[in-house]
Amino acid sequence: QRLGDPVSKPLWLISGSYWIGSNTKCELSCPQDPFLAGQHVNVSQEQGEWTLDSHGVRNGLWLRQPRIQVTKTCTFQIGEQRFRLYAAV
Repeated sequence: QRLGDPVSKPLWLISGSYWIGSNTKCELSCPQDPFLAGQHVNVSQEQGEWTLDSHGVRNGLWLRQPRIQVTKTCTFQIGEQRFRLYAAV
């Protein structure tokens, strides 16, 4: 799915691992964002918990956090893209 549209649409992440970045091979790609690395952030779920991991990208997640653990909800920004992640209970 391409990102960057002015109107956001929900995307259901069921389980597993998803990449967000400028590379069009990422599950969530935004090739027009100059501030995103090819594979910028990995969103993964393990044992019911979601984790966001920037894998050493220079500008990381919003506020330069290398990793965020999501328990219920989380808002984060990478490049010029802002996301809200809700973890299903």
